[in-house]
Amino acid sequence: MLVVVQQALSQYDPRLFELVYRCDFGGEQTKLVAHEMHLSPRQFFRYRALALEAISSEIGRTLTANGGSSELDVKHGETIFRRWHGRVPRPKADAYLRLMREISIPDYRSTPGNIDAYVLRREVADIVHVETLSMWASEAALQRYAGSQIDRAKYYHFDGQYLLEFEEFVTHYRSDTAR
Repeated sequence: MLVVVQQALSQYDPRLFELVYRCDFGGEQTKLVAHEMHLSPRQFFRYRALALEAISSEIGRTLTANGGSSELDVKHGETIFRRWHGRVPRPKADAYLRLMREISIPDYRSTPGNIDAYVLRREVADIVHVETLSMWASEAALQRYAGSQIDRAKYYHFDGQYLLEFEEFVTHYRSDTAR
């Protein structure tokens, strides 16, 4: 996966790769990375969104070059992004994010049709907002992960110990990555 990320971001500002590498491969806190890279929170998340779009495009190109996937509509290059949001008290955030990295993200990534998954963190006062952003090749892949009602949030056994509330729905976005 790292090779795909490097390829996808090679034509962009090197800070995009550094940002993705440090946060998503190294597990560093987004706030610390943004500060050390001298980026405002707004710049940080703009870079992150650009990086995710570039990575999604590269995955689509790679699948097309390798004969495609039976689930990905390569002609249209569509990828489905699934966004989930939760809120955790700051003192519990590190433990919760560790469980996300150890349990939730591997669950996403092991589902056939998952392209990738990320955990995002934003600290506001005494609350840490946690978001997952996952990329999927099709609605069928999403159903394998979330069940028949793909717009419903999926929770794990440990969520009740950390989350302040349980949001019922997730948000899906479709990206046309064709060039």
